[in-house]
Amino acid sequence: MLARRSLLTGLRCWAALDAPLTRVGAWGCFDAIGLGSKAFGGQEGAAKPKGRASSETRGSAPAKPKVAVGDVHEREARFSYAQVREFALLTGDTNPIHSAPTGTEAEARGTCIVPGILCASLFPTIIGSTFPGSLYLDQSLAFKTKVYVGDEVTARLVVTHVEGRRTHFATQCFKRSGHQGASTESASANASSSAMADGDGGDRVLVIEGEARALIR
Repeated sequence: MLARRSLLTGLRCWAALDAPLTRVGAWGCFDAIGLGSKAFGGQEGAAKPKGRASSETRGSAPAKPKVAVGDVHEREARFSYAQVREFALLTGDTNPIHSAPTGTEAEARGTCIVPGILCASLFPTIIGSTFPGSLYLDQSLAFKTKVYVGDEVTARLVVTHVEGRRTHFATQCFKRSGHQGASTESASANASSSAMADGDGGDRVLVIEGEARALIR
């Protein structure tokens, strides 16, 4: 009698294993030989493995975009005569307005004009250092007044439009109004751009303005 019961149990087990391995068939085999799912530390019929909840069920907040309209980025610089001379040599600019007769730093202050493109190079510098790996696409420039060696200048970028990775900036460069070269011509240029006041009580003069586009990474 005992041998017959064991034979029937074995046949049920093989029948279960011969069928497609579903939760019912697999656990039915174990139940046939007296080993239900409880023997494996789980509830009967439970075949779903435990795991961490997906990000969808955890309800994680979306990542904040790198740029947003209204963001402001600034960088200050003071160009020395040595830097102006190096830039002139690299670009081949032999215009005498970028040189001092004796070639001294003291003489160049207030008399030697910093190349406008050297000042404007602060714009891609801000983009590249703030968003490493980004591509500077294009730039418009309007030069309002001169910058002299020793002048303290501040370049400013304001995000005006974001379309995917393509970002538009309003670009401005200022210098302190108390420095050499902040004359009547610069005052009139600044007056025509009163909408671009920098909020520092009018103690800075607008020297460059324009727009830029970049592909932000």
